[in-house]
Order: sequence, then structure tokens, then C-alpha cells
Amino acid sequence: ELREQKATIGDFFEQRVPDDLCQQPADRRRAIADQQRIKADFAVIQQPEDQMDRLCHHPQRNRVADRREDVRRNQADVIRTQPTIAPDQQPNQGGEGTLIYRNNKAAAAYSFASSSNFEFDPGESPTSGIGIGASRTGQLVTGQKGDREGKDFFIAVYNSAGNQTRRIGIKRFFSKITSAFSFSPDEKALAFSVDEKISQTNSQRIQRVVILNLVNESVQTQIDDFEFPVWVQNTGELISRSSQNGQLHLFDTGFVNRGAIGSVVVLNRIASYDVSADGRFVIWEDKQLIYAFDRTSGVQWKAVEDRTNAIYAPLFAPNGRLLALHAKKGNSYSPHIVPFVVGNTVNLESDIHALTNSSISETFGRMGWFE
Repeated sequence: ELREQKATIGDFFEQRVPDDLCQQPADRRRAIADQQRIKADFAVIQQPEDQMDRLCHHPQRNRVADRREDVRRNQADVIRTQPTIAPDQQPNQGGEGTLIYRNNKAAAAYSFASSSNFEFDPGESPTSGIGIGASRTGQLVTGQKGDREGKDFFIAVYNSAGNQTRRIGIKRFFSKITSAFSFSPDEKALAFSVDEKISQTNSQRIQRVVILNLVNESVQTQIDDFEFPVWVQNTGELISRSSQNGQLHLFDTGFVNRGAIGSVVVLNRIASYDVSADGRFVIWEDKQLIYAFDRTSGVQWKAVEDRTNAIYAPLFAPNGRLLALHAKKGNSYSPHIVPFVVGNTVNLESDIHALTNSSISETFGRMGWFE
């Protein structure tokens, strides 16, 4: 658009403001000055600054300089809004393995090799937004609503074929599940968070991370005032959000708090962030953006931007080169796949990035991805 306007105006305005401008009649002087102002705006796009300085020798010079700076800013804005990543020409950006996701009625296991999915019944979710997680070997996990026998909620585990293999009833202190489930690297434990009474004798409620031992189905440990835990798959460390100030903290393999991760603050929403398998990169949602933080260099940048709608629940691919997230396509949300490149921003486009041939829409919550 700028080039078209520049060509049109460049053809029309050919006059140069004469040195004796101040001796021209008032109307003529204003007309020429207006012409020269418009021409100067577009000349800055193609001319060096010293040429611009020679365009006028009259009292309007400061105003032209100000206009020049405005044009520079506008041009910079145009450059910043251009896509910085060329989309991969392969379907789904060349994704590998299997992506797991769900809506209110069904879950889907999507094979990147065949660009198709099968559906299975994940049961009724105890709260909206949990989604469905996956271990590195393809165990799937989600939450199910409690029963009349006093269970607060159930944890349902499935194999990669969508067959339920375990159903663990959780009865605590009038607990409400508040997060997705995250498998430990050895798949012998699950991390999740709850909103519950502090104890049987203290009715004050608290946000609490629970580590459940899957071998004997007992609580291994719990961490008060934290929520939304995610296990770092290559290191065994745990990342969790402080319910007090929203900051992400790192816990070592003994669940000792090692402090905040930079100044990263994430939204109070299930699946609002994720961490790469090696623990180096953290990503999180913020309305129409996905931010990324490099724990090694301390650099933060915009990894994904949707110029129209909010985007949710970013998830790293196992190899760390791609991201999955929920974005709007048409009138509903569905999984999208985008490249992840350090320091670069992907401008999200559903025609390019939406998952090909997915059979379910209105998806939500955490997704799982295994190879």
C-alpha cells in the first residue's frame, strides 16, 4: 500500500519549493507547502536523510522533520507486523508422533503420519479446561467427575489406543481439581493441583499441588500455595505457578523450591504455560500472544501472535521444534501447529496452521504430544 501511494504521489507532485518561498502569494505558498509536505512523507521511504534535509529552506523545516519521524515510526510498525517465519510446506508444519486433545464430548488422538485421528470417550470432566495429557510413551490422563459415594473426582488413565486402563478415585478435603495432570518422566507419579480445605479441622481453603504415587495410589508429597504443575521431562524438575503472585517457580527432584524463573508471571488459567523437555524454554499465553523465555540467556520474546483472537494452552512438541495451541478457526477453537524458532515471531494464520482433517472442534485445556 505504501509503494502504491508513493508511486501515485511521486507522479503527481513534481514541483520543488523555491528558495524565495516567502515572497510567494499566501495561497500559492500554502499550496506548494502542502504538496511538498506530502511528497516529503513518502520521499523518506526511498531517500537518504541528507537529501531530505535539502528539500526545503524555509520556516516549515521543523514541521517536515516531525512528519519525517512520524513516517519512520509508521514504516517501522509495518515492518514489525510482517510474518518473520515462513510456514513449512508440509502439512501441520511437518509434525511427528501423536497429538491428544479433547472437547466436552470426545477426545481425539491425531496421527501426524496419516493426518487423521480417532475419537474416544474421556468421560465427563470435573471442571472445564482440564483437557487431556500424555506421557512420553503414550499413556493418556484426564479427570472425571466425582460420584455420590464421596469421591471428589476421578483420575482416568488410557493407553494410546484410547482404552481406559485405570480409574483412581480421589477423596480429600472437599477438593476441586484446578489443573491438568502431568506425568513424571518415569511415569510412576502424577502432579496436579487442587482447591481444598487446609485440613479436616480447618475449613479455610488453599491452592495446593499434589504429587500422587501411581504405584500405590498414595500422596507422595504436597506443595501449598502453588498450582498448575508441569514436570520437566528430561530433568525430573517440577515447575509450578504461585497462587499468591502468579510467578513460575522451579522445584528440584526433591520438591525443594529453587526460586522464581526470571520474572515470568502467567495467567490464572489451566494449561496457560508449558516447558520444553530439556527445561530451557518456557512458553505462556497472554491474550493474543504466546511469549517465550530462554532460561539460559534470560531473553524473552513473542513466539506466536494472533492479530484477531485470543490463543490458549501452548504445548511443546517432544522435539521442541513445534508448538501446539488452541486457536480460532471459523467460529470455533481447534488445535493449531506452529514452528518454534528462538527469537522469532510466528503470525498465526488458520489457513496455514490449523490441524489438517481433525474431526472435533471446540477444543480446550491441556493437550498431550508423544512420539
